[in-house]
Amino acid sequence: MKINKICLPFVLGLILWGCEKPAPTELIQGTQSASDSASVQVVTKNLNDRSTGNGYDSTGVTENVTNYSDVIVVSGVKITSNLLTIKLSIAQATFFDKTKPIYDSTGNLFTYRGRFVGGVFFNGYRARIIPYRVSISLLPIDTSLGSQYILYSRTSFRSDPFVFPYDSTINFKLNALNGSVYTIDIPTPPEVTGNVKISGSRANGNLRAVLDWNANPSTKMEIIIGGVIRNKTKIIPIYQITTKDDGEFIVPANLLNSIPTNSFNKLAVSFIRRYRITRSNNGNSELVLSQSVHTIIVEDL
Repeated sequence: MKINKICLPFVLGLILWGCEKPAPTELIQGTQSASDSASVQVVTKNLNDRSTGNGYDSTGVTENVTNYSDVIVVSGVKITSNLLTIKLSIAQATFFDKTKPIYDSTGNLFTYRGRFVGGVFFNGYRARIIPYRVSISLLPIDTSLGSQYILYSRTSFRSDPFVFPYDSTINFKLNALNGSVYTIDIPTPPEVTGNVKISGSRANGNLRAVLDWNANPSTKMEIIIGGVIRNKTKIIPIYQITTKDDGEFIVPANLLNSIPTNSFNKLAVSFIRRYRITRSNNGNSELVLSQSVHTIIVEDL
């Protein structure tokens, strides 16, 4: 199985990344109390595979989205590094042409071509149509495979007027080529703001991380632990943890200390609060993801 990823537009376009099959979900407790038990999956088993991980820090989508015909993702994102936080608002829609599959170099299904289906609007703002780009081993980097729809804005950057409204709704509208109009109101989660407290070091084998955030008991919290490739800015996602959205989690020491220091000199911790909707639209399977993401880069470990 491959995990396909919707990623940060403008920086890397919409790139799908593939990983080896995750390890079975395990219960991790260790220093956690019984009420804090959580599940963990290995996202990337081969940490030398530099084709993985493009942009997961921005949108946090790790499931195989090509199981669906229509994929809509709206995200409010914060990325904190060196005490500086940038804010992103992202709205994306991709409509896959299931008659035009794309395979990777091993012959496995990787994705489908993206279709032009008409006019797409988020909260009344018309989404731009840009090339649907992928990066896989049998094709050149940034190969265009049809179209996708996008709205994007970020701190101090000339961009679209769309701003992600936390704890609210976003109206999605499709004016289809056949004249029909399809709308859906997408609920958005409360904003998540995380914090990472580090002690010890990987070099000494005693690295410890306590995570805290503004809790929301009605949702789950997904935490992705990644490594920043030494001398680069690229992040490889390594572990995915799902726990209660209760405001605190102690990362098991064995997870952090297993990350090789010769490959990664920084950690990236992503807090993800997400609503997930699946439905049928005129016979097409539809996936809607609405999420708040806060990624923190931990320096000099």
